[in-house]
This record gives sequence, C-alpha cells and structure tokens, in this order.
Amino acid sequence: MAGVRGIGLVARQELRTRVRARRWRLLLGVWFGLVGLLTFALWAAYDGGYSDRDLGVAVYGTLLLLVLLLVLLLAPALASQSVNGERERGTLALLQLTGLTPGEIAAGKLVAAWGTGLVALGLTLPFLAWPVLTGAVRPVTALVSVLVTALLMGVVCALALCFSAVAARGVASALASYLTVFGMLIGTVICYGVYFGLTAPSEGSGASEDESRGWWLLAPHPFVVLADAAPETPPRPVCGYTTLPPTPEHPQGERVRICPEEEPAFDLLGELRETIRELRAEDVDYVVSDTDHGTHRYTYQENASGPVWPYGLAVNLALGAGAFAITVKRLRLPVKHLAEGTRLA
Repeated sequence: MAGVRGIGLVARQELRTRVRARRWRLLLGVWFGLVGLLTFALWAAYDGGYSDRDLGVAVYGTLLLLVLLLVLLLAPALASQSVNGERERGTLALLQLTGLTPGEIAAGKLVAAWGTGLVALGLTLPFLAWPVLTGAVRPVTALVSVLVTALLMGVVCALALCFSAVAARGVASALASYLTVFGMLIGTVICYGVYFGLTAPSEGSGASEDESRGWWLLAPHPFVVLADAAPETPPRPVCGYTTLPPTPEHPQGERVRICPEEEPAFDLLGELRETIRELRAEDVDYVVSDTDHGTHRYTYQENASGPVWPYGLAVNLALGAGAFAITVKRLRLPVKHLAEGTRLA
C-alpha cells in the first residue's frame, strides 16, 4: 500500500500543476473542438450513397484512426519534460530525497501524464459513441478500440518519460519523443517497403515467400494494432428484387425481395485488417502430380492467417516497459553521470 500511496502523491502533485496551468485547459478545449470538426467533416464527406448503417461504420473507422493519430501526437507533450523540467527547476532532487522510491516517482509521473491523456481521449467518446448508439457499430468493437488506443497512448507516454529522464534538456527529449512517434507511424512502413524491395521476385519468377514473411515489420504499427484488434463489423445483407415464374395466383409473376449474399459495410478498420492478414498468409502451394491420362493435376492450397495485433501490441508494451525501467534507473541516487550544466537543487 505504501507504493500505491507514493504513486498517488506524485501523480496528484503533477496533476495539480497541470490543472493550474491555463494552457492545458485551453489545449483540452481546442482538442474537443478539433475532434468535433473532424467528425462533422467526415459525416459530410461520407454522406451520399450510403445507408445510415454504412455511414456510421465508415465515419467510426476513419474517425478512430484520426483520434489515434492525434493521441500519439499529444502524448509526447504530456511527459517529455516531466523529469528534466523538474531537474532544470531544481525541484527533482528535493523529491528524490523524500521517502519516495524511484519507482514511485516514475510511476506517479507516468500516471499523471497518462491520466491527462485519458481525459483527452474521454472527450472524444461522445463523437465515437454516436455510431454505437445508432446501431452501426457494436459496443464490443467500440470498447476494444478505445482500450487499445489508451494502451498505445500509455506506451508513448512511457517512452516520452524515458527521454525526459535521459536527456538534459526538454527540447531534446521532446524532439526524441516525436521522432519515436514518427518511427512508429512512418518508419515501420519504410522498413517494410525496403524489405519488400530487397526480397521482391524477379520478373517471370513465382511468388516469393519472403513477401509474406515481412508482415512482422508492420505488426507494431499503431494503426495495424488498432485495426486488427477491433472485432469485425457484422455483415449486412445485399438485397435485390426478382420476379418469380407466373402462377395461378400471380399470372404476371410475383416480385419478391431477396438477399442472395452478404457483404460487409465500408469499414476502413476492416480494410486494414484484411490487408495485414493477407500479408501474413503464407504463399499458395501448387502440388503437381501425374494422372492416368498423362496430364497434370494442380492442387491449390492457402494457409489461413491468424491475428497480427497480439504480436504488435506485445512489441509496443515491451518498449513501454523497457522505457519505464530506464526511467526508474535514471532516478536512482546517487547519480553517477550528469550532463554538463545540469542543476541538482
């Protein structure tokens, strides 16, 4: 209980500092307005040719990915100066000399930064809830999506806190945090593109197995983790009309409504999910054998692919845990190495 109490003390102190700063309240207000503007723009862009259900699914998937992008851009600002900012003000040493352990200090600062981010994420729930309330999106899909978004935000907060503990200046830690976010969003795609270019088969040759084996490079991508973790949207019937043959009761034939097949509604999350799982699927196998007539028989077989998000989320959580461990190490006393000009108290 002592550890929980210490974490709570540090977190409350951090949150009081943030609440007193007017810029955070202004930032949250701008955040709410920005998400509302994006929601209105998406409804206007998709409104036309879609049913109410399809419109809700389309808006929800696109808006959720945009919210995740905004959350990842917000997270570094919440924690990238938590440690070196106090070190520059000379208050970190006073905190370290109390009965609080380095783990409690690091956890308290992480809880404060992550908690502030969760408040911002909570402000987006009214906009994300509308497709759920209209029945376009299942509640379980919304719940899983928001939980995964919150976890990814926590990972970025942990990374930013680590850079704050390692770097002597807040500018350096903020820059390193945003470069890390850039690497998560763009760097993974670039790495996969380079890998695909190096392993692409030559012209006229068969498919290369290495093309599908590169899926692990995209697995940690936040968009991939979110899209693959969200449960699939139930398919909707694609209905039409047909005329039955004439009968005594209906000499001209009865016109009836039929639903011959079902297709999923437009879903950006679903498109990303299908793409990454197709990349993970192993190449097809062609089994050639002779028959009694001297011809060949080709057997087509493709192994089904499983989910990708557990691997990607595990990588991200491992990065966050490693960053938190480094932060705790950097907060231990006595300090063996300090950058030139660093203030202690």
